[in-house]
Amino acid sequence: MSIPSTVKCFGQLCEQVTNEPSLTIKEEIIRGFVSRFSGNLTLLAKLLLPKYANRIYYAQEKQLIRVLSVVLCVPEDDLKTEWNKNGCVAETAQKFFKPTASVDSSGWCKMTLDTFDEYLNKMAAASTETNRIDVVTDFLKHACGKTVYLFFRELKQDMRLGAGLRIVLAGLHPNAYQIFQHTANLEQVVEQIKKADTVTKTGSTGQVITRGVVSAQIKLGVPLAPMLAAPSKSIDYVLSKCPNGAFSEVKYDGERIQIHKQNGVLSFFARSIKANAACQVRWPGKVHQRSGGGG
Repeated sequence: MSIPSTVKCFGQLCEQVTNEPSLTIKEEIIRGFVSRFSGNLTLLAKLLLPKYANRIYYAQEKQLIRVLSVVLCVPEDDLKTEWNKNGCVAETAQKFFKPTASVDSSGWCKMTLDTFDEYLNKMAAASTETNRIDVVTDFLKHACGKTVYLFFRELKQDMRLGAGLRIVLAGLHPNAYQIFQHTANLEQVVEQIKKADTVTKTGSTGQVITRGVVSAQIKLGVPLAPMLAAPSKSIDYVLSKCPNGAFSEVKYDGERIQIHKQNGVLSFFARSIKANAACQVRWPGKVHQRSGGGG
């Protein structure tokens, strides 16, 4: 039986993974979920790994506490006291939240993952506290307590699954982590997985996924995940390790940067694999000039 793309199913997956102490079984839980998931796999991957979803929320705990104080009509000091006690703004929000949306017998609302994702996008686009208050106010009208918890954990970009990048990606596909090492982009990872996998329908609601072999590919404009440097005594040793050529990161002013050139256009990526604007890269000479940053 297929699994629908709802916040309830996603939340139950998170609960199962969090409560399971074994990393191997965590991976199996995710794999079993993915094999029956009927929704957008890229979206699922981004929600499980919010740190790599390429979304930036311009609000830390203190700003979120102020927003909650206004939206929930709770004194800011009360929220801070609870937050200082539990150390989790998501738990604090869930405790003081009083739902108005209808919920099922297990306490979940009917929100879909697409709707949930839209609210996260709105929070990423919110540039002022007033904007954030508007987004959270609207979100809470349709949410339940468990959904509120997930929402604020997404904003903190840590789902507290007790499973890192390698485990979650292995749950998506055996080769997913290897692909990510070459692309550092979840959309690219899922795209390559879909090309290799074969989906066979087993009825009106069921399906069987046959995992294909996926080869990691490097794509211009998509940053590579950072790798630890290996010690070497000579350039000959380095060349012997890279008979088919190599990619390099340049370290300048204490920072590492990747430079991608495609059709005469330069793109810059920080070690965090996030894009840097050309104006942020102070590099004397022709590299900076070609990027449009001036002299």
